[in-house]
Amino acid sequence: MRSRLCAMIFSDQQTGQQAERNGPADLGVRATPEVLVDLLVEDLATDRNELLQRVPPLLDGLVAGGDLMKVGRNTRCNARGAGMER
Repeated sequence: MRSRLCAMIFSDQQTGQQAERNGPADLGVRATPEVLVDLLVEDLATDRNELLQRVPPLLDGLVAGGDLMKVGRNTRCNARGAGMER
């Protein structure tokens, strides 16, 4: 699941760089824990609550490991993170 989270955050970051944030082409999607959970949900009846418990600690671990960084409530790829050196 960590790799899926990183891929979604990377995609959000790339989309944000192509469409100026808060400009007319901005999609309004941000890599917050809640949005990432919504993107991961496969079964609305059962998945969302479980993912709301699992995703924030995974993000915190990736931030602590230097792979991601927090910018306010958003999570971004850390270009200098350990994951970029592997």
